[in-house]
Amino acid sequence: MGRGIFVVMLGMLLGCGAVAAAAPGALPVAKRTLKDQSAIYEIQIAYPQTGDTRIDADIVTTVNAIAHGFKKEAVAAHDDQEPRYTLDVTYRIARNDARAFAVIFQDEWDFHGAHPNMEFVTANYLRDGSGRIYLPELFDGPRGLARISALATADLDRRLLGPDGPTDKDWIQRGADAHWENFQAFVLLPDALEIEFPPYQVAAYAAGPQVSRMPLAKLADVMRANPREPVASFDCAHARSDNERAICSDVTLARLDRELTQTWSSQYRNENDPQRKVRLKTDQIAWLRKRDQSCNAGPRVPCLTALYRTRLAQLDE
Repeated sequence: MGRGIFVVMLGMLLGCGAVAAAAPGALPVAKRTLKDQSAIYEIQIAYPQTGDTRIDADIVTTVNAIAHGFKKEAVAAHDDQEPRYTLDVTYRIARNDARAFAVIFQDEWDFHGAHPNMEFVTANYLRDGSGRIYLPELFDGPRGLARISALATADLDRRLLGPDGPTDKDWIQRGADAHWENFQAFVLLPDALEIEFPPYQVAAYAAGPQVSRMPLAKLADVMRANPREPVASFDCAHARSDNERAICSDVTLARLDRELTQTWSSQYRNENDPQRKVRLKTDQIAWLRKRDQSCNAGPRVPCLTALYRTRLAQLDE
């Protein structure tokens, strides 16, 4: 991509001035509600709709995924003698202008413990018709991830450490270490990147959620020239096989590859049973071999897409 196109893309992302609800080119926002109830759970999710069919469809998919995750956990954990577990989801429009639209969902899961669990889910959309954008597509691989981690860690250290601080350096290091999943809840603002950390990720629950804001000027040299080029979990410049090259040719398939890698890696890191840990690794190696030997008889992208979706469903069981 030429330098001129890079400058245009960077200008689109940087923007100028403050964002307001009535910013020029802002989308109209209508509030919608999703409700569901059973003997085990009660769900209420508020979400926005904008009139942009592509954005609206993705937002509906996102809130349905939040509900699915809650139901799965609730069914596994609920005791017949307990009252219903509840999920309450609210949202805040974090950006709404001619260049981008961003929404933050705040999910409160109440399983009747000491306090509800809180999570953040964010969705960022470029208004050029290309739809949703994800952090690894905006910033350049390990360099971009390391820079975001370093800036977030420095900010959290400065604000939260101290004799009476609600955390310690190891806690911050774990929660803001250089793994993309640590920064999944992000907002792309005209002049800054914000990372949303839920309670417990980088500090004690009593400290509440934390937000790290980093100027885009400090990230400009690690921004990708074209955020619409596919980004796989591996370096596409060194794709070794026809199937890896196919993954690197399609944005949706590359996203599935990242999602699968992150899902498996998270399960592997958090598994404490040695036998299950070995089985997780063995199963993933076997699946990768199967992937590499498959999809030779027809169009590779739809075949690989089906393989990835099946494997993700297996990991979700």
